[in-house]
Amino acid sequence: MTASITLNEYLTLEFKNTEDTNTVKNTISAIEKEFVNCYPKPKEDKEQEIKADYEKLLNSLVLSVKICADASYKTSASLETKEIEQIKNSLNNYAGRHDKIKEFKKELIEDLTEFQKQIKTSYTQKLAELEKQKRFCEKQVRVFEFEKNKLIMNRLSRIIWPYDTQTKEYDNKIAKLQIQLQKYGQKIEQLQKMQPTANEKDVLIYQMHLKEKYSKK
Repeated sequence: MTASITLNEYLTLEFKNTEDTNTVKNTISAIEKEFVNCYPKPKEDKEQEIKADYEKLLNSLVLSVKICADASYKTSASLETKEIEQIKNSLNNYAGRHDKIKEFKKELIEDLTEFQKQIKTSYTQKLAELEKQKRFCEKQVRVFEFEKNKLIMNRLSRIIWPYDTQTKEYDNKIAKLQIQLQKYGQKIEQLQKMQPTANEKDVLIYQMHLKEKYSKK
């Protein structure tokens, strides 16, 4: 990458030209190089240099989140916790010449770690909610089956044909619940195979959070 190519230009080019799972790897590598190498030599105006480094570090982070989330091999924008870990590792590789920048880098990494925790918590809660709904359906099936059998036994004890519109209604309710149970089972199985992931909305909100929280410093 020549000196005339900016981080944004490089990452955009990388994103457009790469169509496989190497996109994130290559992107992270590019970001890492930028974090380490793109800063100019110390200037006489230390505060101005710190401000420039601060803005560049923040913009690079926001851009890296966007590029990873929008990788071309994904069917929709998303960001896995392991991708956030890669971004954190890239940030770690930038030593920084000033204590303020080192502290800022540390703060950004802690913020990314908190985002990872939120994603994992959301994943766990979603899985728990699906399992709760599945258990409720199973309980309802048992209730309806009990009521249906009770009705049948009562009618048989009175020498009455056990099956009528009421038993048919129970059968319909049980059948619907069985379909719901199957769907919940499939959703749970699919979710268990997935990594904790932030969806497009979560990623956009996080990008806004980064800009609003740190651009004012």
